[in-house]
Amino acid sequence: MNIPVVVLGDTAGQYIQAIERQRGAINVVRHVQELSDLIGIAHSGIARVALLVSGYEDLTASLVHQLSESQVITLIIADPGEAPHIAGAHTISSLTDTQELLNQIEQITFTEEYKKDGEHHQEPEKREEDSPRNADKEPQDEGPYNAKILTVWGGAGSPGRSTIAINLAVCATQEQEKVCLIDADTYAPSVSALLGMLEDYSGLAQLCHLADRATLTSENIHEIISTIKIEGGYLDVITGITRSDRWPEIRSQAFELLLTTLRQNYDLIIIDTGFCIEEDEEITFDGVAPSRNAATHVALESADNIILLGSADVLGIPRLLRSYEELQEFQQRRNLNATVDIWVNKVRPNSVGNRPEEKILQSWQRFGPEKPIRGFISHEPSIVDKCALSGKTVVEVSKQSPMTQTIRNMLSTLTTGEEKSAQHANQEGATVVSVKRHDDSPKPPKKRWWRKKNST
Repeated sequence: MNIPVVVLGDTAGQYIQAIERQRGAINVVRHVQELSDLIGIAHSGIARVALLVSGYEDLTASLVHQLSESQVITLIIADPGEAPHIAGAHTISSLTDTQELLNQIEQITFTEEYKKDGEHHQEPEKREEDSPRNADKEPQDEGPYNAKILTVWGGAGSPGRSTIAINLAVCATQEQEKVCLIDADTYAPSVSALLGMLEDYSGLAQLCHLADRATLTSENIHEIISTIKIEGGYLDVITGITRSDRWPEIRSQAFELLLTTLRQNYDLIIIDTGFCIEEDEEITFDGVAPSRNAATHVALESADNIILLGSADVLGIPRLLRSYEELQEFQQRRNLNATVDIWVNKVRPNSVGNRPEEKILQSWQRFGPEKPIRGFISHEPSIVDKCALSGKTVVEVSKQSPMTQTIRNMLSTLTTGEEKSAQHANQEGATVVSVKRHDDSPKPPKKRWWRKKNST
């Protein structure tokens, strides 16, 4: 097996000469001094292994992922105890003699080739069962928590993703769950504004930067995450990007690493996403490029449950149908099996007519997919506007409102696994099942505060 190698650094030529002297299967095809040159050569397809002797200080998990996408294995030569712990990269000690170095290069290359061939020949069911993403969903021993990930998604037209995600997070916190709310919308992030927080820095961008450089720890996570006080507990929030043009900072590999770390620290992670899951933008680049929708892709791929939202109007229902089809295609392409619950938001008679739930159900049964609508969320603009002005949530401001009861029911169906379709609820004369709480008596409002972290 021929193994073409591109070498980065090796100013003295020690490793290049050692490889060339052996005149074996391993041969040097390029010698570069800049990491950007190495990435370009990797994309050209002429190398199988990238040997980084020096100059790899700026190497990140995203760059290693790019090399892997170009079928290039990353090997780092480093002194003992000084090797960077970057996901996907292999490390060889600088004290290794020449013959052992060559043997390790051959062994690592052979192992990676065998793994890729094995994945290629596996049946789809087996490949999904053994995939690292699904392995993350199994109980792990590293910590006391193994968070479930709930992703709130919906198509264009502002179906209310952020409002529902925030109120679900508050409900879960009041149920004594340890919850982390993430604003991963790379088009119009709004969680900070809706919660009355200062948008002076992006927690998500900072954490992804640390994850990409393998420096993410529990300590710096605690320093960057914002904690707000709500009625019934404290909610951790990872704020979104402060400007829409900062989307390249949210790389898919870094976001995946961040979610893997957060799973060990929470009971529930709720992700507010952008509307678009298009993948075609990547084909406009010659090589592997950042994707604006990468954060939404990762949120959907990592999810245990997905809430698909649509608006109850003449534009929202057709968009909801198309969004469901897009989501189904996305899950099939990536071999995902997260549970999808369809909810219709902003239900009011003025947009649909009298008895809006019944009319929407009739349309859904006629034109929609076999999957039923899980429930309806009433439109209460006066309460929502009041909450936006005060920086509070609907669950806190209006405990007895139909919207609050519906959101509590939504969380209950996710945690208990109860199956009750909207058709069945409608037959009983109710939009959704209401969950009565014993602590719904009025309480004096508490002043919201947040802990301001150091800006970048």
